Order: sequence, then C-alpha cells, then structure tokens
Amino acid sequence: MDRAKVVGWLSTMTDKQFVEFFYEAVSRRDTSEIRGEQGHLVLADTSRLPGEQRDTFFLAIPDPDKYETEWANDCPICQTGQCIECKSWVRCIAKHAVCPICSEKVYCT
Repeated sequence: MDRAKVVGWLSTMTDKQFVEFFYEAVSRRDTSEIRGEQGHLVLADTSRLPGEQRDTFFLAIPDPDKYETEWANDCPICQTGQCIECKSWVRCIAKHAVCPICSEKVYCT
C-alpha cells in the first residue's frame, strides 16, 4: 500500500464521502483497554470566528430508518442538532441523524 496514494485518494473525497468512509472504516474497532467497556472513534468538526469561542460538533451519518435513497456526494454538512440522550452537538447532511457518541436518533435543523 502506498500511503501517499491513499492520502491523495482521501483528499479527493467530498466531506460527505469522507464522513461515511471514516465511520465504515472504524465500525469494528474497540478502542477501550478496559474489559467489558467498549470505546469507539468519532469524527468532529470545529471552527471559530475571530473574537468568539470555538464551536465543535460531532459529525453524524443520516438515520438509515428515515432515508431509503443515497444522498448526493456534494451535499453540505449543514444540519445541526443536539442529542437528547447524551447532550452532544452533532452536524449532518440530513435532518435525521444518528448520534456518533451514543447512537441515539437526533433531529437537526
């Protein structure tokens, strides 16, 4: 495997494609070192306007129970919501998302 080619290929992906690829690639990983605990990797987006505090949102995938068809690859990640269960802020291409922290359904606006 040529690392530079892989990085080059990843760089050509849209944000939507990269989020989907990331979650598929890490779906079977367990990052915990404690027996009985399960850890997983998540992807986040952070930004800051000059003079303001930094905003960080966990990137989510669309809720598969709400959408039967694929989204266009150039869809922007522009929907935002807060998970009722874990209170994490998430951002997604869709209004109905799955929280990447706790796997609960999230409604975004």
